[in-house]
Amino acid sequence: MNTKIEKFQIFYLLIPIVIYLYLLLQYSANRPVGDDFHSVLNFLNIYLDKNTLEDKLLYLFAPHNEYKLLFNNLSQVIIYSLNGEINFTAMLLIAFFGLLFIYFVFFREFSMLNLPLYFFIPIGFILFNIAQYELTFWPMASLQGYYQTLFSITSIYFFTRNRFTLALLFFIFSMLQGGMWMSLAVVLIFNLLASKNYLKFFIFLVFLIGIYLFMHFTLMNPPGHSIIENGMKIFHLILFSLGVIGGITGSGILAFLYSIAFFIYIYNLKEKIKSNILNNSFSLNVFFMFLVSIPALSLNRLHTGLGASLSSRYSFVSIMLLASLYLFVLSQSITERERKKVFVTFLLISVILYLFSFRHIETLQERKNSILNSHFYQFPTSWAIPIVNDSITKKVFSFEYLFSK
Repeated sequence: MNTKIEKFQIFYLLIPIVIYLYLLLQYSANRPVGDDFHSVLNFLNIYLDKNTLEDKLLYLFAPHNEYKLLFNNLSQVIIYSLNGEINFTAMLLIAFFGLLFIYFVFFREFSMLNLPLYFFIPIGFILFNIAQYELTFWPMASLQGYYQTLFSITSIYFFTRNRFTLALLFFIFSMLQGGMWMSLAVVLIFNLLASKNYLKFFIFLVFLIGIYLFMHFTLMNPPGHSIIENGMKIFHLILFSLGVIGGITGSGILAFLYSIAFFIYIYNLKEKIKSNILNNSFSLNVFFMFLVSIPALSLNRLHTGLGASLSSRYSFVSIMLLASLYLFVLSQSITERERKKVFVTFLLISVILYLFSFRHIETLQERKNSILNSHFYQFPTSWAIPIVNDSITKKVFSFEYLFSK
């Protein structure tokens, strides 16, 4: 390939990555946001009170709400140990590398297609879409979201390559980093049953039950809160789900229209999906894992209102659906003309959505100003004060800005 053309392609591959990193560094602040007070500061406060190595190791598995956040907890302890106090910007950078690794897993799968590099360009504009802007300034949420996704798709990656042991290993990592493991389990079980691989199905089922019981009874997992609210309507659940699917648009009406177009497109792909359902397709399995996760997410968050479906942190579900769909359709394109048609279509969609997401930059500036002008951003003051006092005493975080005026 011509060196100039190759450099030109690499340039376009790097554009969305560099812009996303710039926005993260420009609009983030080394301050706790929302759940960071509990999941980061309070975690470290209690962790430092543990007297023995065994207690400290066990507490790494402590849950936040209904999920475990092992990688979050490990990252926080490592940053604290190296820096002398927690640094929230460092947490965001670690989260960024999680997104970068997701990009790399997609590239590994793409490389199996033996296509020119430029066919991968839409993936970058999709994965680094600014619609997920909350994840550029909220350390706890970005670490959880990106790494549970990374562990889950890596499990699928190894599963589709018949490396069952590694698939199970990353399944465990997924279980210890959020709730994505439930939809991952559905996808893996379906594949094992559909392929009539009953031995591996039995092994996986025993493994799944054993790990779950071990975590539930020995690692302080609290009972999950009820997600079925009185008076919940199926209609509202459907609307919430449509909002999540169209979350990459960041707009209620556009999300609805995008979701309708999305399902029409999927319907037109039904024959290709049917013919590949048993072919261990990485992209198709990732697609269905996120599709399966939407009802659970909707049930869990509907009580916060329909508007929550457009929350930027949930737009990552929409982003992963679009990225995996493109990779699947591209893999099913036989002729060069068909491949180029798919490429041009998804390139236009990805670039338009990417440019449209730039309107969130103003929101990022507003959020940064709010964080800098607030003592306890998006967290009740009465809950924050004892955590802050304990953090200052134990030198977990200095909170210098509280005393600067």
